[in-house]
Amino acid sequence: TKEDWEDIHSAYYFRLCRAMDEYGCSINYKGAIIAKLKVVMNEGYKLKYHKNEDFRHFKRMSEVPETIALTNEELDALWTCDKLTQMEKKARDLFIIGVYSVARWEDYSRITTDNIANGMLNYEQLKTGKTVILPVSPRLLECLERNGGIAPKLSQQKFNEAIKRCCKKIGMTDRLHISKSRGA
Repeated sequence: TKEDWEDIHSAYYFRLCRAMDEYGCSINYKGAIIAKLKVVMNEGYKLKYHKNEDFRHFKRMSEVPETIALTNEELDALWTCDKLTQMEKKARDLFIIGVYSVARWEDYSRITTDNIANGMLNYEQLKTGKTVILPVSPRLLECLERNGGIAPKLSQQKFNEAIKRCCKKIGMTDRLHISKSRGA
């Protein structure tokens, strides 16, 4: 009803933000929810379901997340490590495929040699449906070839456990402090 649309005003916005703070939502999650609310409100406004314009003043908050990246030396050490079990070698190869395909787990874990032609890696992202085309790395190609032309098959849980063991074996044992905003 029209009254429901009119209930989405500044006080509603502040109550929603407070509730997300109390629930412990991250700043970026809160921003995503506010952005979606604004889209719905804007569509309703364009379709003349309401005349409420308060939503235009809702602020979408965000913060830049901390990221962790391996150095080239660490990546080389992982590549050349000869103290790995069979499971760890699979995890290492899958990790290398991920690094050189710059893909999400659900994409790089399904890459095969069929995705390579004329020295280019070509795959469609499951999340966005967009096609990615980039030069294929010799390391990525070698990982696929030594695994029968496909990315090694591991569950995410087994992969995470094994890649951590690999990193310990090459001396990556430093603890990192990562801060995340939760709630207010």
